[in-house]
Amino acid sequence: MKKVTVTMHDVARLAGVSQTTVSLILNQDQRTTFSQDTVNRVYAAAEQLNYKAKRPALQKPTSKTVMVLMANVNNPHYTAMLSKIEDACYANGINAISCCTYHDREVEKTYMELAVKLNCFGVIVLYPAGNQEALAELSEHLPVVTICDRTFDFSTDIVELNNFRAGQIAAEHLLSLGHRRIAVLTSSLERNIARTERLNGLKDYFAKYLPDDDMVLCVENGSESDKLAERLNDYHAGYFLARNENLYNRGITALVCMNDALAYGVLDALKEEGLSVPGDVSVIGFDNQFYSRLSGVALTTVDLHTEMLAGNAVNLLLQKIRTTPLASGVPEHSPRFKIDCEPGLVVRQTTTQPPDQSRMIRR
Repeated sequence: MKKVTVTMHDVARLAGVSQTTVSLILNQDQRTTFSQDTVNRVYAAAEQLNYKAKRPALQKPTSKTVMVLMANVNNPHYTAMLSKIEDACYANGINAISCCTYHDREVEKTYMELAVKLNCFGVIVLYPAGNQEALAELSEHLPVVTICDRTFDFSTDIVELNNFRAGQIAAEHLLSLGHRRIAVLTSSLERNIARTERLNGLKDYFAKYLPDDDMVLCVENGSESDKLAERLNDYHAGYFLARNENLYNRGITALVCMNDALAYGVLDALKEEGLSVPGDVSVIGFDNQFYSRLSGVALTTVDLHTEMLAGNAVNLLLQKIRTTPLASGVPEHSPRFKIDCEPGLVVRQTTTQPPDQSRMIRR
């Protein structure tokens, strides 16, 4: 049986309006207004006929504005990336606005819909968005670049991080120093692909090179630290995790912190416990934040070069716009671009060889 194609003309005839009216309403043209009754009749007719509107053409942006979505404004990881994005935007005559979602799917959807209504130049997402449906819808209207690990197929172009390799690098460094009893400190892994991939990299390396009778302890706190990390800086989560009694009297000589901000809280908590770093226990983080290089911190960390990649995300967005003709919209199978970079170890003053016996002891 031949499939019947429903056209906009069919919708217009059923709704009792012109084809132009149907086009303007279904394409949500902001320059015209219609009565609510007319709008309702058009949508009812389209639904009755199962009419699938074509994707709207990519219009020339009314203003050169890039929307940047971040997960937590209190996390220096995101603010550092935002600073680089703003620099790159301004250098190209583009404005940047930032919006914080706190991993809330509905908030993500609201901002993504706003980006379409504002006809933004494009959108840069600094983490793997939880609302992939809204992200896919957004990418049909505007160029979108996501900065994260590629753990599944994305509907956007991607600046790819390699947190799995970063975890391996941290594990390799500690094992090369002679550590064999190592604790991994992390707040919630839920909805956090970066931390999950770092943990997977750590486990993979430890499984290959640690003897069977040695144990890697992964400490997670499902209460206070998670609540604090969601809205506050990870510093607070690290502080509570380092005071967890499960860390003590276990022979541990090194701590892996899932990011630098968490490591700052760990360093302060260890100092209150009367432990020196690295003499009593070594500490390593991830991200290589600005504060990690200060003399009072001097944190050994794994650098994913996220600030540099964030700046390149703007260039990737511009490349995407230049290669997509305005009249054609965002093609369903348009080519995907990718930028990545190998993580690197930055050794400072918080890691060294382990003491003869673990000093993480509570009596």
